[in-house]
Amino acid sequence: MLRKDKANEERATRTVLVVATLTAVVVASLSPGTALGISRGEVDEACADSQEAYDIYGAARSDFEVASVALDEANAELADAEYQERRIRSAYEARQEDKAELSTRVESQAVELYMQAASGPSMGMVSLSSPSEALTAYEFLRANADESMQSVNDLAAVSSELDRLGITLEAAVGELTTARDQQQEQTAEQESAMTSALGAYDDLSDRCRELQAEYEAEQARLRAEAEERARQRAAAASSGGSGGSGGGSTGPIIGGIICPFTPGRTHFSNSWGAPRSGGRSHKGTDLMAPFDEPIYAVASGTVSTGSSGLGGRTIWLSTSIGSFYYAHLSGFAVGDGAHVSQGDLIAYNGNTGNASGGAPHIHFEIHPGGRGSSAVNPYNAVASVCF
Repeated sequence: MLRKDKANEERATRTVLVVATLTAVVVASLSPGTALGISRGEVDEACADSQEAYDIYGAARSDFEVASVALDEANAELADAEYQERRIRSAYEARQEDKAELSTRVESQAVELYMQAASGPSMGMVSLSSPSEALTAYEFLRANADESMQSVNDLAAVSSELDRLGITLEAAVGELTTARDQQQEQTAEQESAMTSALGAYDDLSDRCRELQAEYEAEQARLRAEAEERARQRAAAASSGGSGGSGGGSTGPIIGGIICPFTPGRTHFSNSWGAPRSGGRSHKGTDLMAPFDEPIYAVASGTVSTGSSGLGGRTIWLSTSIGSFYYAHLSGFAVGDGAHVSQGDLIAYNGNTGNASGGAPHIHFEIHPGGRGSSAVNPYNAVASVCF
């Protein structure tokens, strides 16, 4: 009950911010060809009454963007290091199996020759566990067929390759450890910047917050419109256009949605297409927020709860304007199959699934065609309603 009490206390403030943000988006959408309606200078002027907090807020957001870029690079390096370590380890383990098989074969051939010998010195049982013993066995088997000699040569070659792979694997493990340390360091810096921004945002005046939200919404609209014009030009110059948002895009505006968090309580960057573990690319926006921060329905619809090793606790929200995917939740506030209204509390922020041990956030996806359809970059959509 304490969680819901906290969420309800924030609801009134959140509603005011949501209405102001949505109003800006609607006004902008009515005149898509007009120039920017509110300038950064106007925002600066409105925030002069809370200048110290505004300066801290701006610096923290800048630090967050820098840390986000560095974190994307660290994630890419980590993904590559994980791939290299898995590839080399797989080769090393395969050669270990080859060596064991060859050792058994050579020992069996040596024992068979010994048992078949009609005369000669007694050599006893031969046990091979190293290339040097294999060479000793070679002297014993020199009169045998080419097959026996080839087995000994193969064992020596595999043993040598196994030694080389062991050294390479050790280096790969070291690089993987370094990459993980760097990723954790950048994650900590991003969290620190977010914490500073959240604290400063709470000290901004209401007018400052309102104009800041309007400015961010218009910036998102202008980005989306510019990309749409570029897409149309590219489609006209070729036989057809591409569907969805590409890796360099910031995505479309999705009318009629609100922020999954209380506006101002989350920070994020455009990480669409960034490399992820297992050779994947990022197909969403990671909205960072404090652990257990309330999460809301961006539109009215039906909730499907789930759980997986990748996404942890998840929610699919199916609505009349598309489906929305929330991952890494710490817990649910509604049950599977529940019908919710826009703005209803549905979950809490966390780091479940493959985000375990990392910064709490929701991985947020937008599927305009419904669950199972292609995702589009959510960045502009959330940027237009979350700041």
